Amino acid sequence: MSAAATSTREHQGDLLKYRIRRALTAVALLTSTLVAGVVAAPGAWATVYPEQQWWTTFNGLGLSKVDMRVDTGGTYWKSFAIAHPQQYSTCDAGTNLANQADDKSDLGGTVQTAYRTGTSGNFCLEVNEGWGDDTSTTNLDFYTTVTLKIRDAATGTILPGSYTMTNPGSFHQQQSASINVQMDTSPFNSTADPPLTPGTYQMVVELKTQNYCTPTACSTLGGGFTYHAGQGYFTVTPAYQYLFGASGMGSTGALKLTDLGDQQGATTGINKNYSLVRWFESSWSTPSSQVRTLAGQGKAVVWSVVPPGFTKHTTTTGGAWSNLSQSPWAAAAADVIGTNGLNAQVRALQDDANQTNGPSFMTWTITHEPHDNTSDTAKGWNGGAASAKCGDPVTNLDVKHGVPGNSAAPSAGNDACFGTVAEFAALYNAMKTARDTQCDINGGITGTGYACNKVKIAYIGVPDNMTVGTTVGSGDLMNPSAFWSYIDVIGGDPYNYGCFRKNASNGDGVLNTTPAPGECSTANGWDSFQKTVDNPSAGTDTNGHHKTLMGLAELKDKPVIVAEVASHPGCDGSTETAHGCNKTFTSMDRGTWFSDMYTEMTTNPLILRYMIGFAYFHVGPTSSTYDWRFIPTSNNLSPDTRGLTTYKNTFGSDANFLTTAHSYVFNPTP
Repeated sequence: MSAAATSTREHQGDLLKYRIRRALTAVALLTSTLVAGVVAAPGAWATVYPEQQWWTTFNGLGLSKVDMRVDTGGTYWKSFAIAHPQQYSTCDAGTNLANQADDKSDLGGTVQTAYRTGTSGNFCLEVNEGWGDDTSTTNLDFYTTVTLKIRDAATGTILPGSYTMTNPGSFHQQQSASINVQMDTSPFNSTADPPLTPGTYQMVVELKTQNYCTPTACSTLGGGFTYHAGQGYFTVTPAYQYLFGASGMGSTGALKLTDLGDQQGATTGINKNYSLVRWFESSWSTPSSQVRTLAGQGKAVVWSVVPPGFTKHTTTTGGAWSNLSQSPWAAAAADVIGTNGLNAQVRALQDDANQTNGPSFMTWTITHEPHDNTSDTAKGWNGGAASAKCGDPVTNLDVKHGVPGNSAAPSAGNDACFGTVAEFAALYNAMKTARDTQCDINGGITGTGYACNKVKIAYIGVPDNMTVGTTVGSGDLMNPSAFWSYIDVIGGDPYNYGCFRKNASNGDGVLNTTPAPGECSTANGWDSFQKTVDNPSAGTDTNGHHKTLMGLAELKDKPVIVAEVASHPGCDGSTETAHGCNKTFTSMDRGTWFSDMYTEMTTNPLILRYMIGFAYFHVGPTSSTYDWRFIPTSNNLSPDTRGLTTYKNTFGSDANFLTTAHSYVFNPTP
């Protein structure tokens, strides 16, 4: 072997060792208590022994690794095997370090892979040989077998069956396999057996040396030893346990409750009660009586409230508000003990949840989708100037529908500013303080210093705003690094706008009423649910996390509620001109969109691990520019019902989408 080839090999091996060890130093590491037993003594000229083996307590690290090495007196050659969930890339036996980092997230050590009992998942088993620091031309090889087993971490029981890969032993051998593992009592037989008991399971990798040979490749079996690696955990969880719901629909509290009742009916609705309701409070106040009614029915409420003095700019200068000497966010943070202040809000939410048969949690948000309301960040969105900010003249900034303070007729400065990024972070700090100190042991009424344990603080935004950056989320203009420690739930508001707004001359919030040919098409308008929450084309960041809402959840290890989600109904492809359609074909309709959503929520590993529920935004004009409705109600007897049958036959008929949130386990996987 040439010196150049040897140097390249050594560099690759050292780089891989560095990456893996760098990942593993991020967690508490203990030396393995598993002991390698020498079965047959190797030749007198060499010593064969295990490399240092890392053993971790459970931290969700989805990677199992074992090393061996042969020391020939001052130099060594080594072999190692790795098993890990196949989440992102193909199994590649370590030949592509970038894909390795994607697949195992081994640089961050944060993989927390969960599977639902009775389902299946793919795992990679990889073996690499010949890496070391031998500078001679000696060709030393291993003849090895690598076996992957699954062990119940609680009982130590090895589950029936295993997968074994034999490495024939040629210099610098690399080999990999993608293995389908069933989450049932015989994981490797690819047949339906009784589902696994929910719990924590361990990937056990056995690396056995059958022979080592020099100077030619091994061709015969011989003595050796077996070494076990017991690092690398995954969890199996019960069923799906999703919360299932919608937004309040009517213009008044009474109508919202009526519409919700209609949707829950067996005749025109979706066959089951909602377990999750999205509720917007339109003024600075404590939760309304309707919120308490919904909570008393066992429904978790994703509750949002606007800050005081939100009524819009009176000038085009950022920082000027109509009725406050300070920003709305600063005013909200300062209103701690007032009638409608932070203490009162969090106590009321806790008391609402503590009713008989009340939900296991309620979420609390002040200003959902805050990105468009900051006075010190330049958005440049919707075709406006690159420096455009909230409150700028309409000539510099297209009007965004849905921001509190917008008037029906656009005018200069009508996009509401609530304060600076730093003031938003300070507000969330104040919310956390209130949540941690304002309840007694029985509830939230007296406030004697206990945490309001059923109130979860949520940060809700449009996924595209929350996930930008070299590291997923690092480019978020709200600078969430300043308040991530205060957040319990990540909320996302992804929509499939379809043909609603694809007229090139229209702004973000303007209906596409006169579409030109080609403006309504799959490429130009239609986003599947998968694309809105975990787009496979989004790529991964430097730590191997998807640059998506679910990748952000994985990075921050926080549960996700899709707080608003809805889909355009689709177009018939021939005659339809409603909903922005222009007689052109779209390959999906809302029924297909719901089917994709259901598939993603029951198969996507990141969604299975982190998403806990969703609320469909069943709202239409005049509450929204877009008409998302498809379920007939007493206030809308004849909506566009495309998708209703699929909705009823998937989410509405699956018992794993809960009927109430009363007994829901807030974070069902460790």
